Amino acid sequence: EGAGLEKEIDLWMWELHITDREPLRRIAVRDNHAQVGLEADYRAYEPPAAFSVDLDGVDIGANHYESVGTIDAVLSHHGRTIHVTGATAYQDHSWGRRDWGALATHRWIWATFGPDLTVSAIGGYAPTGERTIWGYVHDRETYKTVTGAEFNFLIRDDGFTTESCDATITTADGTEYRLRGSGDTGSPVGVEGWVMTDTFGTFDCDGRRGAGIMECSNLARIPLWLDR
Repeated sequence: EGAGLEKEIDLWMWELHITDREPLRRIAVRDNHAQVGLEADYRAYEPPAAFSVDLDGVDIGANHYESVGTIDAVLSHHGRTIHVTGATAYQDHSWGRRDWGALATHRWIWATFGPDLTVSAIGGYAPTGERTIWGYVHDRETYKTVTGAEFNFLIRDDGFTTESCDATITTADGTEYRLRGSGDTGSPVGVEGWVMTDTFGTFDCDGRRGAGIMECSNLARIPLWLDR
């Protein structure tokens, strides 16, 4: 369900300043590092959705919320200025214990097609082989719980960027959403012995065009459930 969270933000991290102009709905970000500057204003379509992203036996985010909206921004870089207006944007926050290295493998699709349709679906394996699927679909003012997901990611030869996906996401009411994603730019992050990639791209859902992220981590070793 949508989370009625109230939280005032006025956070400084060195030159980065984050404030909320409306709790969890409108957020301003200001940054100025040497010859790089950013002024960004985020507006969420709806109040954030809150849920746990923990897997069975793996702590990666017992407390989590996220929202979708648009962003207006001005980016300056060594004398060059770039203006962004009405771009698709995603904002989330997780807290608590996050043992990413214990996660065997996972897939996460976040895609939005405007104020009336957003999909956020995650599937992952704990070291025991137990698969957990969770997430939500926000469809015409209704939040639906994700109960099934087949992601079908295709990974590029670089070993981390997602080239595409052909996913089917099922919600508790039996509705299936077919998402075809095309990757653009991938950004890997990780800890020792584990890495994941967020690939930004475009999506199609029954003829509707959208944008979002394909996130994945792949097996780094033979999993216990196969090694047996």
